[in-house]
Amino acid sequence: MGILVGLVGAILGFVGVLLFFSGVRGLMVPGRAEQLRRYSTVPEGETTQASVFVRRILPIARRLTPKAGPLRKLVKLSDMDRYLAAANYPNGVQPLDMIGLKMEGALGLFLLALLLLLAWAAKAPVFAVVILLFITIFGWFLPDVFLRGAAERRQKAITLALPDFLDLMTVSVEAGMGFDLAIAHVTQRMKNPLSEELRRFLQELQMGVDRSTAYRHLRQRNFSPELQTFVGALEHAEDLGVPISATLQMQSEDMRVSRMQRAEQKAAKASPNISLITIFITLPSAVCLMVALMVLNAIYNPTIFGLPTFMFGR
Repeated sequence: MGILVGLVGAILGFVGVLLFFSGVRGLMVPGRAEQLRRYSTVPEGETTQASVFVRRILPIARRLTPKAGPLRKLVKLSDMDRYLAAANYPNGVQPLDMIGLKMEGALGLFLLALLLLLAWAAKAPVFAVVILLFITIFGWFLPDVFLRGAAERRQKAITLALPDFLDLMTVSVEAGMGFDLAIAHVTQRMKNPLSEELRRFLQELQMGVDRSTAYRHLRQRNFSPELQTFVGALEHAEDLGVPISATLQMQSEDMRVSRMQRAEQKAAKASPNISLITIFITLPSAVCLMVALMVLNAIYNPTIFGLPTFMFGR
């Protein structure tokens, strides 16, 4: 096994040296800098400000995507587009880019796990292979975990911003502003995901999209229940001719009540969790401390328990 590890290490080292000198030689070729700039996704002048993800990881993923082959069938692009829209397409990632990112995650964790498992693969080769496959599969799904987390955080921010937005909208509409003008006025003073979505809604209206279609696009981009309810209420108000100000006021009150109910539900769920922590962590720790004190007293002062001193070497 030691010979195998040494041979693999020597091969990897030799390949690393070859790649290093090949890269250095390639950079010295005239015109190579301009060719490399074509693969950059960072605008001119923003290279130093861009993250490592934008400068390194995303361009590699976009080059890997055309080579995915049958792996494309494992990715449902409609679901990817739904979560990317909910996360507002972070760093300009598109649904096809997720295929390359998933390939990067699987390949990177595969190589890392391979290097770590080579040292003890001879002792349990089957278990090592199983662990290697498990880590590779986890790397494939790792971009999904980050994407869904970003989408959920953004939708939560939209939900939390809705009551304040509705209050400002109610005041603006009651002051005599039109609905679209009130949205533009309020979103200029709010810097959050909700204002971004509503500005996009207004842009669609300005581009000639009819209002019902713009409402549908707004619902499709987001899965916040409160936002879905708000958009549905606006559509019904327009269909039935209900004043917008009354609808906004009712929605604001409902949002605050629902937010209070969610807080109460979380508080109710916190009590059992605290009880579990007390039972499984705090109580055993206290019992262990009491037992330790009793043992130490028995060792250093056995007469307290009526024990002979010779039992502990005294």
